[in-house]
Amino acid sequence: MKFLGISFAPLLVPLHRRLETFAVAQWCILFLVGGLFCFLFLLYLLTTSFYWVTILAYIWFYIDWHTSHRGGRRSKWMVTSRFWRHMANYFPARLHKTADLDLKHNYMFGFHPHGVMGIGAFISFGTDATDFSKKFPGLKPTLLILSQQFYFPLWRDYLMSVAICDVNRESVDYTLGKCGESGNAVIIVVGGAIESLEAHPNSHTLYLKGRKGFVKRAIIHGYVLMSLLLIASFIPLFRTHLNYDMRSNRLRYNMLKTTLYLYFFYIYF
Repeated sequence: MKFLGISFAPLLVPLHRRLETFAVAQWCILFLVGGLFCFLFLLYLLTTSFYWVTILAYIWFYIDWHTSHRGGRRSKWMVTSRFWRHMANYFPARLHKTADLDLKHNYMFGFHPHGVMGIGAFISFGTDATDFSKKFPGLKPTLLILSQQFYFPLWRDYLMSVAICDVNRESVDYTLGKCGESGNAVIIVVGGAIESLEAHPNSHTLYLKGRKGFVKRAIIHGYVLMSLLLIASFIPLFRTHLNYDMRSNRLRYNMLKTTLYLYFFYIYF
């Protein structure tokens, strides 16, 4: 169906498909503006009689700062919510097991590729939408993502309510060692966010130069290092019209990253 030149989905789309589309749409929107929205919302509250909510939010943010480095604060209800299964069924996403894992060890999974928004990693390990708990009973996965995502009050709590934590040395060492437990696994998208610029159909580009810190941690502490490959992480459905000159794309990425660092420094320091 078309209106004003825009193609819309048919009106008689089954309800389950509507729910799947909604689940993916909400994650894509929150991924892009979730942190910024929470920041602006708290900033707005300062101008109202509810200014105390912002003050309390930032006091809690200060007190709770290290939680994102120390295993997070996952909610079983959030991790196992059927809502994420709708998101997985949209593609559909499936987790394929190739070997049993001994719960006496801790594991570090190197995930590739990043994809446009890291949706594959989130569905498979940030939630239980692909039945990770049934395929690897007793193993506790934690997906580690960009540290800057945890600089926003409220948004960071939403992220930690599922199996997500901050990707840094402290987080890895605590989850796989200092917590004193075995049967843990951290998942790191080794190529980082810059790989999203390389997300083209029929192509896999892995960034490892300057990104070998996770290997050093595994060697020093004796973690079992394993690889994960996401098949069809950039399907034709999501073809973009980006400039395929990756040199200019990387330049824009570096400029954006520098701008964000300056922004965070200005806000918090």
